[in-house]
Amino acid sequence: MILLAYKRDNNIGGYMIEREVWQDIRKYKKTFIGAFTLRETICFVAAAIVCIPSFIFLSKIFIQSAAIFGAALLAVPFVLCGWKEMYGMTFERYIFRQIKKRLTRKTVRMYKSQNMFLNYFDKGHIEATKKEQKEIRKQLKAEKDTKYKMIV
Repeated sequence: MILLAYKRDNNIGGYMIEREVWQDIRKYKKTFIGAFTLRETICFVAAAIVCIPSFIFLSKIFIQSAAIFGAALLAVPFVLCGWKEMYGMTFERYIFRQIKKRLTRKTVRMYKSQNMFLNYFDKGHIEATKKEQKEIRKQLKAEKDTKYKMIV
């Protein structure tokens, strides 16, 4: 449905065109009961199934406000699964990917690349230990200093 309308703009003295723009079709969700989608309805029912018995059990042990708080804490995962989306994914898919990422991958990754100039240099300098590299640098510096002294 595209709506074009001419509207009189008194400031300019002419007419302006207005157009209604549709929403993104990928964000549309079909409702199931009232304003709830099927997913939200299932998660709401699951939260109620968990919360009502837990409230009855906790109210026998604790005061009523603590029992309500405990039952609400048990409902949080169901509510998040029903309504929360992160990075375009459902909450449980996001959580499972985060757990998989944390358990199966290293937290600090080593960056290694192939040195394409390795063949152009003397391999003795590259494979030398740190002490040997230090000595080689001292020798190169000494050679550079002697060349500089010859010029002066």
